[in-house]
Amino acid sequence: MENWRHNVGHGRDWRWRGWRTHYSYQRAVDPTGSPLLLLHGFGGSVGHWRNNIPFLAGHHSVYALDLLGFGQSQKVMTDYGVGLWLEQVYDFWKTFIQRPVILVGHSIGSMVALALATKYPQMVQGLVMFTLPDASVLGPAWLRSRPLQQMTNLPLGVIKRLITFPPLFLPCFARFVSPLC
Repeated sequence: MENWRHNVGHGRDWRWRGWRTHYSYQRAVDPTGSPLLLLHGFGGSVGHWRNNIPFLAGHHSVYALDLLGFGQSQKVMTDYGVGLWLEQVYDFWKTFIQRPVILVGHSIGSMVALALATKYPQMVQGLVMFTLPDASVLGPAWLRSRPLQQMTNLPLGVIKRLITFPPLFLPCFARFVSPLC
């Protein structure tokens, strides 16, 4: 079995609100790009980025965070949800990065990234979201909120249809799976 742990950068633990959380960091070889902050999906971990971190670290400093309750982060008795993870990621950014990042979210991580971009725009230079969960199933109030709809001047249903409309989605998907410049 491949030992993938060397591909996820330098793993460290960080105390957030008294809870142990895990993250990984890899400095850019040629730091020409903005820092990236990778947010895994439901049931994921820093390890899910093992094939991406070495490549992305060619031009970007890369941070990957195990959301509380996942990966090597502590599993605690609390109300888990986008709001909790939003505050965890924002505090992580304030503690370690302190400059605008490109948020890369997978599944539930994409919802956290979108919530961060909405609530803390000063921390976000760019946003990459893929495998978005169906917000109606997860039911986060912030996604159905009036401010988000007012930012786009479109109803949520229209936004969802635009994001998943094949003539728009497929070229974007092709770009996401190709190497970053």
